[in-house]
Amino acid sequence: MIDILFNKFYEIENLCGPYNYLLNLAIIFVYSFVLFFVGKTLVSPSLKKILSTRSNKWIIGLRKTPFQKVVPHLLLAAINLIILKHWVEGTKLQFIYIFFKAYLTIASTYLFHCFLGATERFLGSLEATKKAPVRGYFQLASLFVFIIGSILAICQTMDISPATFLGGIGAATAVILLIFRDTLLSFVSGIQISVNNLIQKGDWIQLDSHKLNGVVEELSLNVVTVKNFDETITTLPTYKLLEQGFINWRNVFSAEARRMVKNFYIDQYSIRDLTKKEIDELKNDPKIAPMFKVKKHFTEVNSQLFRRYLQWYVDNHPEIRSDKTMLICYQNPDVYGMPLQIYIYSKTTAWVEFEDIQSEIMEHLVTMIPKFHLRINQRK
Repeated sequence: MIDILFNKFYEIENLCGPYNYLLNLAIIFVYSFVLFFVGKTLVSPSLKKILSTRSNKWIIGLRKTPFQKVVPHLLLAAINLIILKHWVEGTKLQFIYIFFKAYLTIASTYLFHCFLGATERFLGSLEATKKAPVRGYFQLASLFVFIIGSILAICQTMDISPATFLGGIGAATAVILLIFRDTLLSFVSGIQISVNNLIQKGDWIQLDSHKLNGVVEELSLNVVTVKNFDETITTLPTYKLLEQGFINWRNVFSAEARRMVKNFYIDQYSIRDLTKKEIDELKNDPKIAPMFKVKKHFTEVNSQLFRRYLQWYVDNHPEIRSDKTMLICYQNPDVYGMPLQIYIYSKTTAWVEFEDIQSEIMEHLVTMIPKFHLRINQRK
């Protein structure tokens, strides 16, 4: 069939004489347009319909890629190569054949990219890999595929071997490194973050120098996207995180314990020995009395009694981890008074609940301190 068509084309060429070059170009353009139109209107919708009936997770991932749009380009290039192989060989139209060879390479590269995208979405939907940086690995694979595809397409167009081409661009490496410095740094940093598992999607990270404080929404090889707690979105080159350092709160949640550190100042002039009557008042107070039943011997110094009470209070608080460090101590006094530090861990890591527990403890502390005849120092 193809031989018959070629014979007809040659007969037309002989009739057209000097215009056969333009005629061939017109014929190639027309039937290429028809092929692409058929692929666009028939092949793509058919593929879309077939894929929509499949429930396989990989197929569902493939539907989210431009796979149906790539296939018509692939068919156009492949059919043209078959038709043009003997038709334009050794003629002025040889460049069209070379063009479609490069076109097929690019279309094939993009098709492989679609397959990688489908596989990425499939693995990303699995419970075992949900927190793994799957997207970063597949971005790396796609980058290599596009680099190789681009080099092959350029070599086909220029009719040179890939080895010759790569040797020729060696001199331009320094310029490329200068232009794409940030991209290359982020690329290398992305690999380090992925390999060492420094960040996962869903981690709460903090980088004060860039006012970044929120949850990782997207993690790629060269960019990290974070949704801050004020609902803003911060997009940062990956290398900035390793260059400046960041806080990752992941371990706080996995340990199911979050540290509370609070400091407040006791007026040093309010520290004194309590009278027997004042101590009896404390022993009769329903909130403080249980402390005296647990421990019988106390000094009469009000600051020590209050510190002991606060230790007993956090020991018995239902939302405080008793198996973690629990420290209530006085720091070195200064012009503002004597600092009392509370160093404890809560059982919950949820932000709202954590702040509520923290506030509850501080409110209780402020309420109880006058009963020990102490004052909180505050500047007027």
